[in-house]
Amino acid sequence: MGGDTDEVVIGELSPPGYTFINIPRPNDCHGGIGVLHHQSLKLQVYPSTFTAISFEYVIIVDTVNKINFVVTYRPYPSSVNKFTTSQFLTEFDDFLLYVNGLSGKIILLGDYNIQVDNPGGPGVTHFLSSIDEVGLHQHVVGPTHRCGHTLDLFLSRPEENLIKSCTVGPILLDCLITTWFCVSWILVDQRIRRKSSPPGTSGTSVLRNLNVTYKTLYPLKTLSISLMTM
Repeated sequence: MGGDTDEVVIGELSPPGYTFINIPRPNDCHGGIGVLHHQSLKLQVYPSTFTAISFEYVIIVDTVNKINFVVTYRPYPSSVNKFTTSQFLTEFDDFLLYVNGLSGKIILLGDYNIQVDNPGGPGVTHFLSSIDEVGLHQHVVGPTHRCGHTLDLFLSRPEENLIKSCTVGPILLDCLITTWFCVSWILVDQRIRRKSSPPGTSGTSVLRNLNVTYKTLYPLKTLSISLMTM
């Protein structure tokens, strides 16, 4: 993602009232991370200082709700990229400590290319133990890839009460991407809290306009996050 051609494509993908945040893959004319969001959302890219080799990421900050969206893509290890699972696990452990130190609430989401549904898969035990140690909960249940594995993940701290729902939808047959299922979620609105809540209520309400759909090429919801991994 980068160059004049991509700017034309990004323009075609961005309807009026939307902004596309483009994070190209370093030293490569393919891939990268894209975040398409409605302009009513006050989002900005956080100037992170953490360097990763085995995965890509960007931290997008919701400056109103003080939420850090940590969008991650981990390329599957191959003879071409020469990445290894052990390299990723070591880097990701350090990354979790870095992210845990950010000011505000955190949500980690992305394509980690690790089969968390398969306990015997490469690195799965280590990965799940690592996210548990820093107090993160994984919300996605069910396959997110047509091969039947859960590769796209959504992580948050349970005590921050951010997630209203998280669902996995059907494969997108009406666009170019047909390999992945949609992962959609709705946040609990953290801005609306009554100073004195009635007995038996939590004092929170659902932020119905912040519903995220993964891997869509058209913004069906207010915020669409696409991992361009070609």
